[in-house]
Amino acid sequence: MQDNIQGTPVVLEGRSPVYRWGSRVSIYTGLPTLLGWDVHQGQQRAGFTSMLQERQRDVERAYASPNPQEALNVLRKYDVKWVVIGGLERAYYAPAGLAKFSQMPQLRLAYDADGVQIYEVQEVQP
Repeated sequence: MQDNIQGTPVVLEGRSPVYRWGSRVSIYTGLPTLLGWDVHQGQQRAGFTSMLQERQRDVERAYASPNPQEALNVLRKYDVKWVVIGGLERAYYAPAGLAKFSQMPQLRLAYDADGVQIYEVQEVQP
């Protein structure tokens, strides 16, 4: 991603409990995600707890819901350009929630190797 994506588009990546494998995309690429590492977010945005909780719920909703419209609403809300589905997402989210991404006409599969799929968001306008 770091070598092939221009600019700083927003990436959707799954969440994990603290001190696990979460936030790996933002950590290793520097690209912005909906929610960075929980500990840093809590320290650096202590006055914005409700905003952080809303983002946590939105990430969960985007991955967990089997309804494509739910994910699309989150993609639109945060102007997401890339969606990552890898081992972390498979470990924490139900297959039905993840399967919807491959069926969404607004997404294009840009990468598929070693159990990781990365989708480029083509269009998220209503």
